[in-house]
Amino acid sequence: MKRAGIVAFLAGLAFVLYLCTQPAYTHRFRLTIEVETPDGIKTGSSVIETSAWESGNWGPIEARGIRSDFRGRAVFVDLGHDRNLIALLGFGAIGADQYKLFRITTAALAPDKKFDDWKEEFRLMGRGVLPNDYIPALATFKNLNDPTSATRVEPSDMANIFGPGFVFRQVLLETTNESVSRDIEQILPWWRSPGRPAEVAYRAWRKGSMVGSTLTPEELFQKE
Repeated sequence: MKRAGIVAFLAGLAFVLYLCTQPAYTHRFRLTIEVETPDGIKTGSSVIETSAWESGNWGPIEARGIRSDFRGRAVFVDLGHDRNLIALLGFGAIGADQYKLFRITTAALAPDKKFDDWKEEFRLMGRGVLPNDYIPALATFKNLNDPTSATRVEPSDMANIFGPGFVFRQVLLETTNESVSRDIEQILPWWRSPGRPAEVAYRAWRKGSMVGSTLTPEELFQKE
């Protein structure tokens, strides 16, 4: 019995080591949000990294195929006069689509190209504008110190939230070797506080509902 346990342990360890030694393909890019305001164009940016690797063709079914991960921080734009805009690390009506992060470079740099091998996408370099369906989910906080003050922002209706003269312009993507952006707590000081304030903010952003949410709310603001 003990021998069987040791064998099982060693097999599991070998499998973990195998996964850890698979080469990872990474993309690091700077996302820049541009907003037209009565005081001129305001911008904010953040460096995000996505990675993917093959997990092999043996072992449990859920462990096979292509695995992926990302690191980085949401984009913060200071609009002036105590106004702000945050582009979350998620897409769609409830911000739950994070898969688009792994397609975002292709969407900006080679939207019409068909790749025979997924690894080719990680060789893309350059600068481009994201199409409208790749604009991240947007939020604003009436008070950056209060997670309950989160409000959803529609890119096509900025004036409804911020007033006349506010227009969402575009999202720029540029590949880079700069360090991944962190320290979201310098913008949202409650992010690491107990009680899961990120979930509180996400609930406020969704006007109280968590139905249909399958994400970790903290990762909308930063993933380490």
